[in-house]
Amino acid sequence: MTVHPPPPFHPEPPRRPRCAGGVALPSVEDVDALAPAELAAFASHLAALLARATLRLQTAARDTGDDVEAYDVEEAARRLSVSVDTLREYGEAWGVALVVTRDRQGRATRVVYPRGLLRTFLNAKRTTTMTKRPPA
Repeated sequence: MTVHPPPPFHPEPPRRPRCAGGVALPSVEDVDALAPAELAAFASHLAALLARATLRLQTAARDTGDDVEAYDVEEAARRLSVSVDTLREYGEAWGVALVVTRDRQGRATRVVYPRGLLRTFLNAKRTTTMTKRPPA
């Protein structure tokens, strides 16, 4: 029986970091290679990206989650001018209902109606109805 030595270890070359969207981020070496005259513009652009990402994270945290400010089903239905049954049936499809828990059959057992989701839905609905042309 012949025993072969393990193949030599070859570490992978460092990969350029990527964010979830697949956009390549500059490496430390890329930043170090910037000319001093380009650093201020790069830092300014990076700060703007960071501010935007922070704002989006805050918005996402506010509009989702278990501790979000939400309407009960009756108030949400009233604000949408629909029946409670209609809201329960279509709320998730409309994007105004957040299902917190489901039973083993997949039925929603705890649903909340976040104020931010209702606000977004109503604003989109207003924009759509205001941009429609009146019948000729």
